[in-house]
Amino acid sequence: MLRSAGLVKLIKLIAGLFLYLLLPVQGFGAATPIESKSSSTAPFVAVDDSGRRLVFPQRSQRIVSLAPHITELLFAAGAGDRIVATSRFSDYPAAAKDIPTIGDAHSVNMEALLALNVDLVVAWQSGVSHRTIEMLERLGIRYFLSEPKTVENMIESLQVFGRIAGDPLQANQRAEQLLQRWQSLQKMYLSKSPVRVFYQIWYEPLFTISSPHIIGSVIETCGGENIFSGQPQAVFRTQLEAVILAKPEVILFGGLNRPRDRKTNNQFWQRFPQLPAVKNDHLIALPEEWLNRPSPRLIKGAEYMCQQLQRVRVSRGW
Repeated sequence: MLRSAGLVKLIKLIAGLFLYLLLPVQGFGAATPIESKSSSTAPFVAVDDSGRRLVFPQRSQRIVSLAPHITELLFAAGAGDRIVATSRFSDYPAAAKDIPTIGDAHSVNMEALLALNVDLVVAWQSGVSHRTIEMLERLGIRYFLSEPKTVENMIESLQVFGRIAGDPLQANQRAEQLLQRWQSLQKMYLSKSPVRVFYQIWYEPLFTISSPHIIGSVIETCGGENIFSGQPQAVFRTQLEAVILAKPEVILFGGLNRPRDRKTNNQFWQRFPQLPAVKNDHLIALPEEWLNRPSPRLIKGAEYMCQQLQRVRVSRGW
């Protein structure tokens, strides 16, 4: 049985940070990139990830963010100073910690929300409760549902947030930079010799991801071959025996900035010296804070992962 501290971490990793990818993939509504020169304040039409079409006569001034990835995207889009409340775990950038919280993706203090006189609520599509949506509709509060499922979707989301709530020029410039970095990774690593990878979310019980997960696309871009890529669920529990049979050459897990967790993970896998990843000392800790949200930091996490897998290739003489 998990210790209570471990259970809390598992809940945060899976329920709070990873379940946003469990729904079927659907592209972000505003899939057409916005021209960088645009800074118009004219009415703008946006389609959110649920397919709802919204018209914004002007940029929103008082915004509530109901998910950490939304908070990060809004700040990156130049709308940070318009956020009047956030959800739990909205801890980046640092300025986000100073904004009051009114709940989380699943439960919202409606009384506090009403008192804020907001003109836009941006919610996490697969996390927000039906009750919250019903209350927003009943109260006539405009809401926008966000659920980027790919890196490209995340970048498009940044552009859209710039138009509906932030600084369009800043958002477009940032989006262009992120896209260039992502495409550079694809050109540099996508055709490299494949490295068989097991991506561990947690070790007791053993949770991992498959291709539908946004991190799955990062692994693929880095030239990695996810040993569970064919699984239909984005996040799922697997068996240790299945990992052993798949013989991963690399095991990736979070905890780079948490020495105790890194040590625990290493000790767990050292029990299986027959695994190529263990035998060749290819147990790699990642900065999960860069990877576990569909936000601009994901590109930084992708760059780190690609570098680590390339070091494995070099060490093996590939």
